[in-house]
Amino acid sequence: MTSNDDKRATSLPDWDLWRHMPSVALWQFCALSLDVDPDSLEVRPGGWMSPGGRLSFEPCSFPSDELAATFDKRYRVLDGQEYRTTGRDYDEVDLAVCAAWALSIGWDIPAELRALAACGEARQPAASAALGAQEQTEPSGKSEPRDWQEVARAIADELDKKDAIAGAHDSVTNIADRVAAELRDRKTRGPRGPLSGATILREALQGRKWKRKR
Repeated sequence: MTSNDDKRATSLPDWDLWRHMPSVALWQFCALSLDVDPDSLEVRPGGWMSPGGRLSFEPCSFPSDELAATFDKRYRVLDGQEYRTTGRDYDEVDLAVCAAWALSIGWDIPAELRALAACGEARQPAASAALGAQEQTEPSGKSEPRDWQEVARAIADELDKKDAIAGAHDSVTNIADRVAAELRDRKTRGPRGPLSGATILREALQGRKWKRKR
């Protein structure tokens, strides 16, 4: 009889492939940071609709329960950052830059990522300078408040009002994800780039920061 431990994945990343990927999805980076092959992870049924918009994976995708828990923690931490994204779906990060960031907060990462981190440290100042120059030359919309939190709360009010008219009631977490999608459509960004639902929830809508008007 095969035990659950026998079914656990032990695949290591193909670093000859991944080291040459300029950008990766958030969950792929978290897997790589633990020396786990992202291609070996199995998404749970319904895992594409997990709270906060993060993917949820089967525990047997990881060599141990401890590593699975560490993956989940790192995924939440990274998703909560105002990370600089590269993909059109706003869920990708520069592999080298993110490796440098991971080292800066004390994550233990594989030697292959540590080697890439040096390139990321060199690119980060240039990217930040370019973004700053862009923000200075591009005027913001005159109809929107300068503070992105105010914009987010205004959108949340609009969404909640529409839900009330339709007889619906959405959770604050889901509203935060919907606000994030609307901000992307409006090209409204935070000080470090596009805003995730988790960041919007934490900094603009959670607790006393936002109250439903119905």
